[in-house]
Amino acid sequence: MKFKSHSLRSVEQTGSFVPYYNPRVIALSDVSYDFGVQMYTKENLEPLDVEKHVIENQNMYFGSLGATAPSICSQIVEGALILGSNNVSILNNGDWSCIVSDFDWLNANGESNLNSQNAFSGMFPFPEAGINSCRFEYFAYVFSSALEIANEHDVKMIKGDSSDLEEFTQLTSNISSFKRILGFKFISVI
Repeated sequence: MKFKSHSLRSVEQTGSFVPYYNPRVIALSDVSYDFGVQMYTKENLEPLDVEKHVIENQNMYFGSLGATAPSICSQIVEGALILGSNNVSILNNGDWSCIVSDFDWLNANGESNLNSQNAFSGMFPFPEAGINSCRFEYFAYVFSSALEIANEHDVKMIKGDSSDLEEFTQLTSNISSFKRILGFKFISVI
């Protein structure tokens, strides 16, 4: 990649400040800067423990208050709306926070290839929401003691135990006309 060099001639040279085009082409390899900074190699790189990173850097994703059930729910709701939901609700019942939608946003044909099978396995980009956006379903996994999903035909436990699954199944049996429900029991992790 080559860049053209531009400079300003001084008042003595031109009588005023005028942009001056310097036809010399500078290749990046021609320029060497030594700021006393060590260059990193592959040997310096370590894999990132994403869950640990999210827990230790909550302010990067949730602001100064850190993760809360309402902040996680609102981000998931926004994602569902962007992906095609027309009617999305947040329901709180006891310890449960639930996102209920008329559209199965988890299995929408999004650009990040996220689906109900892999949504909770890590952070996924969310290009439909803009640059540097990510899907928030993973945060429901990280900051919960229980996480369940349901569609019209099936209830699936992602995290928790059989009593959580039973609670969630009973809770969702009272909800009609939905295509997808995601429910979680928030826990604060510091």
